[in-house]
Amino acid sequence: MERRPFLEGFVTFLLVPFAASCSDDDDDDGGSRGMAGSSGTAGSGTGGTDGNGNGNGGVACDGVGADTSLVNGHTHFICVPLADLEAPPTDGNSYESTIDNGHAHSIELTMAQLESLAEGDPITMETSLDDGHTHTVMLVRA
Repeated sequence: MERRPFLEGFVTFLLVPFAASCSDDDDDDGGSRGMAGSSGTAGSGTGGTDGNGNGNGGVACDGVGADTSLVNGHTHFICVPLADLEAPPTDGNSYESTIDNGHAHSIELTMAQLESLAEGDPITMETSLDDGHTHTVMLVRA
């Protein structure tokens, strides 16, 4: 047996399984992980923003959280804390997204919207205009 074909086959045998194991993200979130920084989308499966593959960028959210729509190649994660759902502030509240692509967005929810969200009604709205664009976010309590 010639040495060259043997070595080529041996190298292929070693590299192919390694390359295959590194090629995909193994999460069942429907997307790939982002780069370190801001997503996550909380498990909506859009691949979303940077972080732990859940789309929430590693941000803990004890209330209702969701990724924004994909715009200009990125998403953001927005969380409405449980405390605001259990006792909505009279004046409502503003919620800032995670930072991705060098910027963040915010949304404002009224007391009535927070009460509806707490009851399980979905809220869909547009974020603030930042870096020349907005995103859409749909919040729903599971």
